[in-house]
Order: sequence, then C-alpha cells, then structure tokens
Amino acid sequence: MHCPKRGAGFTLVELVVGITVLAIALTLLATLLLPLAERSADSLHRAKAAQLAQAVLGELAGRPFDEQTPVGGGTIPFSGALCCAGAQCGDPAQVGHFHELDQFHGFDGNGEQLLGEPQYARYLVTIAVSCESSLTNPTWRGGAKLLTVAITTPSQEILQFQQLRGNF
Repeated sequence: MHCPKRGAGFTLVELVVGITVLAIALTLLATLLLPLAERSADSLHRAKAAQLAQAVLGELAGRPFDEQTPVGGGTIPFSGALCCAGAQCGDPAQVGHFHELDQFHGFDGNGEQLLGEPQYARYLVTIAVSCESSLTNPTWRGGAKLLTVAITTPSQEILQFQQLRGNF
C-alpha cells in the first residue's frame, strides 16, 4: 500500500501564527522609531532656528547703532540717549523701513516678514533691544545695546540668542 505524500507548504495555523508574530514585531519596531522621528524633526527645527537667528543678528549688525551714528565712520557724537522710548521705536508692520537698531525693538513676526525668505515663514521672531548702561564708560563711549532674538520653532520651542553691540 502506498501512502499519499504530504504536500510541501504551510498549514493555515502556521500562517496565522507567523502573521501574528510579524504584527507584534512591527508594532514594537514602530513604537521605537516614532520617537526617533520626532527628535529628528526637533533637531532640524533647532538647526533652522539657529540659522535664522544668525541671519537676523547679521542683519542687525549692519544697521546703525542710533540716529547719530555717522555713515562710513568718523567721530561718534554721544548725546547720552542710548535707547528708544515708546513712540520713537519703529512699527513692526513697517519692518522694511527700519534703519537703526532701536526701530527693531518690539518686532514680533515671522522670519519671512523680517528677511523676505519664505523658508522661515513658520518660525516666529521676537526682537528686543535694551541698553547696557553698565558698559557706558570711557572705553565704550557711545554705550552698548543688548540685542535679544527669540525664535519660536514650528514645534513651539523657544530659542534665545543674544548679541552685545557697542557704538564704536
């Protein structure tokens, strides 16, 4: 008598067990990879925020210290008034017409408004300009201003950057 040969392949039970094990493995893998993707995006946002802050501080470094700063160099007159007060500050809606540092004080908008770069449209920029009266001495005759640039990333993380600027 001849026994029928069992067919090569998998039974239904073996397939169900295999699919279940595969599903569990993929679920564990996904729970490990998802936080890594979020951290990767945060790193990208931080790098882009640092790039934006550097561009903003570079833009501010090219602006006159105050209305009395001579264009092209020369003797710096010192009136004693170092910072803008209230109405003298520029309107943040008119950022394209800002000329001197104090006019940027109080700016609160996005990077595209400030620099004209659409890649920074989702990054919020806040600028504060303050006097550093502790540095007003014969060495820093014209005084000093502290520029604080705060960048809010699309993930709502706030990064602060500062630059000290003297009138010399």
